[in-house]
Amino acid sequence: MKNLNIVFITSTDLAEGTNYLERFRNLSARLKEVGHDVQALLEHSNTKKIPSQLADKHSTFFGVPVELVTGPEERPSGFSFYTNKLGAVRQLIKRIKELHAEKPIDLLWINQSAAHLMYPLTRLATKLKVKTVQSYVEERTKGKGLHEHLKYTDDQLTDKKLAKKADQIVVTSYYLRGKYSILTQGKVPITLLPRSIEVRKWDCSNILNYNEIPILTFLGELNDRNFLNNILEVLTELNAEGQKIRFSAITQSNQSKETEEWFLNEAHSRGVNRQVEVVNNVNLSELKHYFSKSDLLITSRTEDMYRSGISSGLLKLLATGRPVLCQDSTEVRNWFTDEKEVFYLNQSNDTAVIKEKVTKALADREFRTQIGKNAQRVVENYMERRVVQDHVEVLLSELFVDKVKETTASQ
Repeated sequence: MKNLNIVFITSTDLAEGTNYLERFRNLSARLKEVGHDVQALLEHSNTKKIPSQLADKHSTFFGVPVELVTGPEERPSGFSFYTNKLGAVRQLIKRIKELHAEKPIDLLWINQSAAHLMYPLTRLATKLKVKTVQSYVEERTKGKGLHEHLKYTDDQLTDKKLAKKADQIVVTSYYLRGKYSILTQGKVPITLLPRSIEVRKWDCSNILNYNEIPILTFLGELNDRNFLNNILEVLTELNAEGQKIRFSAITQSNQSKETEEWFLNEAHSRGVNRQVEVVNNVNLSELKHYFSKSDLLITSRTEDMYRSGISSGLLKLLATGRPVLCQDSTEVRNWFTDEKEVFYLNQSNDTAVIKEKVTKALADREFRTQIGKNAQRVVENYMERRVVQDHVEVLLSELFVDKVKETTASQ
């Protein structure tokens, strides 16, 4: 296929936090590798702090040029939030016109944008005869307060009125694929591109762990007290039956002191305080160390949270080759089978279910090792970074079929 000039457009104030950078990296790296010209315009209106690696107006992110397009400097609230956003949009449109004049743009890849941005960009793309991909990586959420209400309304306008104007839609989950298929009445091609990962970086299957007292490691935040209470209850019951296990809670942020104290006090009151630990603010380079020491890995997410697809946190656990316990979810079941690739807990995290799955996994080392390897294989087949990147190239070949024919004819 003839090389394309692709411009990614995303924002710093997405619900997914800095994961939009990882998403951009995964999608853009392969395109640049096969010869396409790729650059990104990062819309920023100071609703969130800019990541340090992109603090300069012009920077490079994994070899791809990134340009920061900013609105007013002050941090707004209420209706003023949109005054700032629209200021950034005007700058963004101006910059796209300049880039198109320098070298015609073939594709605008617009990531998780609301109507105030999607509408003018779609109009501009139509005028410039540029194709558009709308990328949706998070389910829309309705928060409280004027700001959140306005944002949700803005998001809904995009879904109902503008999704059908895309040349292609990309989503991260089966749920989102079904949602946008209905909204577009099946008239826009929709591609499922799950979040991706480099399995080799997280693989622990060759690291032997023979813990006399098995370790159950949790990755997440200490904000689900029902789940944590039930974990402590499982430790207590297993102790009474002569089966001790240790529980290690690993977080990637600083938990509130009050929450951590509550958890440790609960553990002390049950007499299992020597079997639990909380390790806060663990960086990515240290995570694998904790995973490799573990016999079992566990996470806690609700059904609604999985509507946006397999989370990057769960992906890391599944890529280790260690057995994983996670909440039963329609989205996760689309990829993984119970007790063949993962151990499913119910959504309410009942003590009896957690205990049953933990006991079953720990009873047979060979069985749980096979479960971990099976899950890792699924990740390698469908969510490995290179696999997802290859799907992006196929998507573009179908979107620009005329350019594929041009390239073939010239060879």
